[in-house]
Formats: sequence, structure tokens, C-alpha cells
Amino acid sequence: DMEYNKAKIICPGVNGKDDDLLIIRFKKYCNKYKEGDFVEFKGNLRSYSTKYDDKSNVQIYIFTYFDLPETPCGEVDIDGRICKMGELSKTYSGKKYIHFIIANNIFTSSNKINSYIPCTAYGELAEDISKLNVSDFVVLNGEFHSHTYKRKIDKEIMLAHEIVVKSCEVKK
Repeated sequence: DMEYNKAKIICPGVNGKDDDLLIIRFKKYCNKYKEGDFVEFKGNLRSYSTKYDDKSNVQIYIFTYFDLPETPCGEVDIDGRICKMGELSKTYSGKKYIHFIIANNIFTSSNKINSYIPCTAYGELAEDISKLNVSDFVVLNGEFHSHTYKRKIDKEIMLAHEIVVKSCEVKK
């Protein structure tokens, strides 16, 4: 089996807002970078459910070879099937949005890994996505974001990751 190292990278936030913190895993022999270096990479996006202090948490990792694509930091292209669809809602300012989750299967030489990736779309795109069905196969382009929120139950501050969708194509 391949050995992986783990690192955290910081991607600039949209419009100068807070930076996003992403966790990456890379093949041990590939790491030629040191702390503070600027990196661009290409990899597979995977989600893992973990428990911390008896609380469930989904972590999203990017597994990479440290390739150098011509894409900006944080940009994601991913495909999968819609496995959970939220309701079309509005922000306080009236902008429409929708939350949904896609299942993205990654096949290795020995098994299949299921990842569940939270996604959010805004505006007209949110309206279009709200018309799709669970199990529809989609190809998404977007930006990988992290944000904090306060849980309603115990007021604990949590870190969440999601793809903010910029385009969606339905495949048959």
C-alpha cells in the first residue's frame, strides 16, 4: 500500500474574504515543498466521516500527486450522482440558493471508495439544479470553500467544507 503525508493548505477566499483551509494528502515520495511554498495541484476529492468527542463530522480531503494544472487554487471539477437534494431557499438579501450532496465513487485497484460531497449553488443555477432528481448524474465545476458555523444544539463552532457550484451539466 502507498504511504501518504497530510498537510493543510490555505486558499485565498473569494472577494478578499476569509481564507479557506483545505486538507490534502499526497504520496510520501512526491513532497518537494516546504511550509510557506505556493502550490498548485490536481487530485481526487474524497470525503470521510469521522467522530470527534462523540460528534459526527465530515472531512474532505484532496489526494494529489502535486501536478501543476492551469487552474486557480481551490477550483474543482467533479462528477457524481445527486444523493440528497435540499429545498430551494433564499438568503436574507433574497438571493436563491440550494444545498445538495453528490456521491462520487473513486475506484482503486482493490476497491471502490464512496465519497459524499456537500455542494451549494446560487441564483439561476440554484433554480436549475432544484429541478434535478436524486440519482441524476452531474458534472460540476466550482470552488472549494470552508466556513464556520454555530451548531443550534450546543452552540459549538464547527468547520464545514463544500463546493460552491459555478456550473452543472447533467449526463445521461
